[in-house]
Amino acid sequence: MLKKYTPYLFLLLFSVSAHSEERFKIFGHYSQAYAISSGETVFGIPSEGTFDYRSIGLQFNFNPSEKNRVSIQTKHRRIGRHPIMGLSENLEFDWGFYQRNFSDNTWIKAGRILRPFGIYSEINDVGVLLPFYQATYTLYFNNTFTSKVYDGIAFYHLFEFQNGWSLSMEVFAGEYKFYEWYVLSNFLTGERIELVDTVDGQNSWGFWNWLNVGQDGTRLGFGLTQADYRGGIQFLEEGLIGPVKLHMFHGSIDYTKDTWFARAEGSFVNASRNTFRGFGYNTQYSIEFIQNIRLNLQYEYFAIR
Repeated sequence: MLKKYTPYLFLLLFSVSAHSEERFKIFGHYSQAYAISSGETVFGIPSEGTFDYRSIGLQFNFNPSEKNRVSIQTKHRRIGRHPIMGLSENLEFDWGFYQRNFSDNTWIKAGRILRPFGIYSEINDVGVLLPFYQATYTLYFNNTFTSKVYDGIAFYHLFEFQNGWSLSMEVFAGEYKFYEWYVLSNFLTGERIELVDTVDGQNSWGFWNWLNVGQDGTRLGFGLTQADYRGGIQFLEEGLIGPVKLHMFHGSIDYTKDTWFARAEGSFVNASRNTFRGFGYNTQYSIEFIQNIRLNLQYEYFAIR
């Protein structure tokens, strides 16, 4: 079993956004942070600290009619000394899709689409909308084990009931890629060796539901996704693990009021042939004690066996 407890600090300096009007809209966000680890380098954060932590996004939305929408987002992202920076471009295509609205409660999407899992799935790069600089590792994984986007299709429908209750359902299918990386040390020279490659997530499908409980600000989220993993470092035919079928189960609880919220999310990852399993959860609490000034608290745990 592998457990990792490394305290680290994110200091969010600022986030900005902008947009234009009418049918064509442009949105932008810029988040900059200073990060420091108390021990080893974790998530690209060194013990001496770094300002090389930022997220910039530029989103273009075109709505030719009420029933049609096209959205595209480009991004620039820096994650300090993270090994995947060697494969990342300065400016990348983040996601883009076509959406057809059949009604206010029903739509389909096709293209490169954001995965629907969790509270922060659609905003996990937008620091100004998050309690901390980025979403938690648990559930969102920061491009490890899975990807925040997939190339495919999605169907959404909202069921509305009495007394403010509702149930939203999003079903999706497609394929994606994500980075697999390892940092090793040459025991003779002490040289740092970084291994980075891309894993293919094939034949992926899943669903995510939100149950809104009345009008008191409570909602429960739950979902499942599966994919066939091939390639990379460990999932090659001759790799340490080999090709596997991965199942991921997720759950979220969100209780939000005007000046405070309490949230908890968890995930369970299981690979075929009992090659490995992962479990994690996080809790968050936030209170606005002065107008537009919040205190945010978070605890997170994740383990792989």
